[in-house]
Amino acid sequence: MAPLLNERTSALGVHSSAEFVAPADWHREAARRAGFTDTTVLRRHAGHALMASRG
Repeated sequence: MAPLLNERTSALGVHSSAEFVAPADWHREAARRAGFTDTTVLRRHAGHALMASRG
């Protein structure tokens, strides 16, 4: 888990997770870079989105 947490810290930079709210496109691109071929938003509510990816 430590390598993933380090990668998350690098991606967020100086922002805490509460200060960094990435748009769905940011998550879609991150999923693509991780090897997923299809990512879609299943549901949106207020400023949140539920996304699903498959590879």
